[in-house]
Amino acid sequence: MDEQRLLKACELVDKGKYSEAHIEFIQLAENTPEPLEKAWPLIYAANTLQTLGEQEAATVQLSAARNLIERHRPSISARDERFAAVECFLDFVDANLLWLRGGNQEAALNRFDAALKKHRLALKDPRSRGLHEAFQIRRAFILADLGRWKEAMPILEGIKSPQEYREGIAFYLGHCYLSGDELSIRGRVREGKRQIDRSLKAWPAQLPRVSRALRTGNDLLQSQRLCQSKTGT
Repeated sequence: MDEQRLLKACELVDKGKYSEAHIEFIQLAENTPEPLEKAWPLIYAANTLQTLGEQEAATVQLSAARNLIERHRPSISARDERFAAVECFLDFVDANLLWLRGGNQEAALNRFDAALKKHRLALKDPRSRGLHEAFQIRRAFILADLGRWKEAMPILEGIKSPQEYREGIAFYLGHCYLSGDELSIRGRVREGKRQIDRSLKAWPAQLPRVSRALRTGNDLLQSQRLCQSKTGT
């Protein structure tokens, strides 16, 4: 796969040029003969379609990526890190799109939880730290939205150096500190208010969620390739 073209497409997403980025991702997929390599730009293309408001097309695009991956699933006895990486990211994006659509929060949470369980071994790999964190951030946000503050709070507190959604984490953590039994702890109340004030001052008008999801996948792809190059596989 042409990695420079992939980066160029991601840069277009960063600039908000989603239609141009989508074209780049699709052309990149068409020019990539290796099936698992081809799946990556197809997944990215689904993200951009979702941002453009084309939900049905995004679903179709994601299904195409999943079908491609399924046709090349290795045998149970085989261990293919490339396959594990792309399937893990696919399941993350699948759950992420459901969350972004703002529908059934419980359904989105269940999808994230199922993916975490399915890929628990792959996500323990240090190279998957960013993706694992992305899973947990979204789970915590949903739990908080569902009023399950006590479950959301330890997840948010455990994210020390977030690569995305810093303002969102501060905002939700502030509400966790202000909720339920935490009201009896003055220090938590003060910290909660501080976190909320900080998040509201820094929170941008629109969060580029799709761009951040793409970067998460790109980091995973690059780290997986780096390992391959070192091992000679």
